[in-house]
Amino acid sequence: MKCVIEKMDHQGRGISFIDGKITFIENALPNEVVDIDITNEKKKFNEGIVKTYIEKSKDRIVPKCKYYDVCGGCNLMHLSYKKQLEYKENKVKDILKRYANYENVNSIIGSNDELNYRNKITLKINKKMGYYKRKSNDIVYIDECKLANNKINKIIKDLNNINEFDNIYEVAIRDINETDTALTLYINKEGTAHPSAPSLFISFYLLTSSFVMSSHVTPFSAMSTIT
Repeated sequence: MKCVIEKMDHQGRGISFIDGKITFIENALPNEVVDIDITNEKKKFNEGIVKTYIEKSKDRIVPKCKYYDVCGGCNLMHLSYKKQLEYKENKVKDILKRYANYENVNSIIGSNDELNYRNKITLKINKKMGYYKRKSNDIVYIDECKLANNKINKIIKDLNNINEFDNIYEVAIRDINETDTALTLYINKEGTAHPSAPSLFISFYLLTSSFVMSSHVTPFSAMSTIT
């Protein structure tokens, strides 16, 4: 089915109107002409995937992440950084105008780096770490995140070398300053196996050569090897 992408929704999907019905299409940019398959048909909308790009946008780029096609960690890496900033600014303006009738929004301030600029990420854990696969609770295991800064990526590699992730289902990593990084582990209570179950958490400050706990839960000893 051939269609033209008119704009993007707030989830980064392309929008086309087919027989007057709105259709959301993954990995499709404004002004692109695509051949699609409908994957989900609802009363008020459809969802589709691209089979063939007939005409590609001049703003489309090749994602620099090897996990991008399946990972749900981000959804704009196929769009040039300049256009990403425009999209994010317009998204904020649209939401504030629509739901708060507020229009006095400053222009977005971009990063000097197009990659490795995030100072906080949250990863899911099942033996190894990663993000959820798109539209799934399956985990895409990663050894780096192209959007996270280099310090966080080093911690990801260190943590993936640890084999004591029993009952830990999520980790949040936040780079605080040049020497300190905060690490929070979310732990299921004994006997539970699902993240929605009541859980405990422990937080650390990872310093240059040691860690400092900020909770009363005893962590596993392997954490002390992270530097």
